[in-house]
Amino acid sequence: VKMQNGNTWLLKDVRHVPTLRQNLISTRQLGSDGCTVIFTMESWKVTKGALVVAR
Repeated sequence: VKMQNGNTWLLKDVRHVPTLRQNLISTRQLGSDGCTVIFTMESWKVTKGALVVAR
């Protein structure tokens, strides 16, 4: 996944749906990979340990 800041985030064990225009990322899959996903009313954040992976 290409992020807005120019970084690339490599996701493993994903499914590809060619007809979708946007990326869908499973929060359960991220959790299985050791990430923590936090949603608030204004934002979202994915962390892995102390590292912020995405927001």
